[in-house]
Amino acid sequence: MNGQKKILKIFRSAVAGFGAGSNRLAPYAVAAAILILAALLACEQFTPVDLQKRSLFLMPPTNVSVRLGNGYVVLSWDFPDTVTVKSFRIYRRAQSEEDFTRVGETTNKSYRDDYLANGSRYEYEVAAVSDAGVEGQHSKPIVAIPAIYSIQINDGALYTNKRQVLIKVTAPANTTLMMFANDSSFDGAVWEAFSDTKLWNLSYGDGEKTVYAKFRNLDDQEIDRPVTAKITLDQVAIISFIEENSNGRVLDALDTLHIRLGAFETNGRATASIVD
Repeated sequence: MNGQKKILKIFRSAVAGFGAGSNRLAPYAVAAAILILAALLACEQFTPVDLQKRSLFLMPPTNVSVRLGNGYVVLSWDFPDTVTVKSFRIYRRAQSEEDFTRVGETTNKSYRDDYLANGSRYEYEVAAVSDAGVEGQHSKPIVAIPAIYSIQINDGALYTNKRQVLIKVTAPANTTLMMFANDSSFDGAVWEAFSDTKLWNLSYGDGEKTVYAKFRNLDDQEIDRPVTAKITLDQVAIISFIEENSNGRVLDALDTLHIRLGAFETNGRATASIVD
């Protein structure tokens, strides 16, 4: 192991000297580095995984994905658990920028980037950082466009007496798929082609109802969290009492009868019919 450490130190010095030497010596430095690397790999119990752990060549994070939000995006990625890293650095490039700029660093395999402009195009790269502070290779750039997604039931009405409602959808032009559900688990829900309106059946029973929706875009990127809208379904008018002031008398044609109905149907309607 002591020999490996010495070779490792020499190799690091050789790599660091690539930029320090003259162009005339560069081919010799490259050849020396290759020979040293071969010696390292030939050492007993010294594998490419050991190289990863020592951060000489940290691989790029893989399977980088994006979830979209209102003014933010959430990045997530994979990295081998066998490789010890200190952190991950996140780089971003806006549509109007030429170079990537580091915008954050995290010890997790996910990162939320806030305060973005909806509808603007951003590119992201992620790189691992070793315990020694050496930054590895960057992941392939991935594009993200944050946007506003929303739904509205029956033009924002507070109450309805019908289970079937009309949902209006607000989403960016690159939205391709949508999914609706009457609960947050989306159990049994399926993706369908995007449309800016949707006829939807609320769940059975009177009371406040919440409709949930998810969306995907052309890049198969999903929104970070479902959007929701609420409405109260009121199909049953419960009449608590009916009062009248005849006191049991038989009324004449010119008599006035006062009737009071108590239904407690706030923003709803309850009716009673008088028959001869």
